[in-house]
Amino acid sequence: MKQHPNSEQSPAAILIVDDSPTQAKLLELILSGEGYHVSVAQNGREAIDLIAVNRPGLVVSDILMPEMDGFELCRRIRKTEEIKSIPIILLTSLNDPADVLRSLEAGANYFISKPYNKELLLSRVRRTLLSEVQSRADRDDSEVDVLYDGHGYPINASKSQIIDLLLATYEMAVEKNQELLQAQLALRSLNQKLEMRVEERTAELREKDQLLMLQSRQAAMGEMIGNIAHQWRQPLNTLGLTIQQLLLFYDLGEFTREFLDQNVNSSMDLIQHMSQTIDDFRNYFRPDKEKSEFSVRGTIEKSLSLLEGSLQNPQITVEIVAKDDPVI
Repeated sequence: MKQHPNSEQSPAAILIVDDSPTQAKLLELILSGEGYHVSVAQNGREAIDLIAVNRPGLVVSDILMPEMDGFELCRRIRKTEEIKSIPIILLTSLNDPADVLRSLEAGANYFISKPYNKELLLSRVRRTLLSEVQSRADRDDSEVDVLYDGHGYPINASKSQIIDLLLATYEMAVEKNQELLQAQLALRSLNQKLEMRVEERTAELREKDQLLMLQSRQAAMGEMIGNIAHQWRQPLNTLGLTIQQLLLFYDLGEFTREFLDQNVNSSMDLIQHMSQTIDDFRNYFRPDKEKSEFSVRGTIEKSLSLLEGSLQNPQITVEIVAKDDPVI
């Protein structure tokens, strides 16, 4: 068992709060592998009950959960005198700047974006446990109202807690920037190939409306690449979790043929969906298509499917209402 600097006698007890059994199990394996004593709650209400019985040294909680989300769990802990000093790390897939203020308002020490980096997670766990003593000494009762985007956020946090949370935001920004740089390199390569194709095709085009159509499609390329990336991100995350789950269940001795068939089938469905996305994308930009009859409703549905990833984050739902399905 590894020795941790936060305790000379025994490693810290950590409570994981996540409504996803797979995510919670992966976190438990990572943290217990470092020698921490780990317990798991499936939601905020269950976490409050566990904390009252056996106070942990750290809470690692998802934000989006039924019954009680991570922000509300933070507030409940901070309002309870006996447990208000427990440090809290939030796991989230949200990227709104207001999340930083909501985390400060709720009393969180850190937050980490999902899918998370293992080393970054462990580093923040160690850092949070080590800095909690200083955070308590630095805490005061003053409150600051911060106005952002028309909403007020009453902040009552120590200076070190604010700095730690801002550092977490900066680290997340650096991580996202690396992802963006990789995407930009891929986009630049694709744009170079597209520019070569455009130059070759432009020499053959004679009619003005064909040239304008091609230029319009080039202008839309950047947005389309973003939509494809959004549409691929969730299947890739799900596929990654499925693969990790195979090894996890094998180690637990619960790896059965039925479990394998189920995961293989779900993985193949994801791969087929991603392949179909690329086929739709290539067909959209194919310049040699001939006129043919098409279903208006079916074309609208396919076009919306390319925008699905962009519509999910802002939680936009599109409903098609049509009495008939005309053919044009």
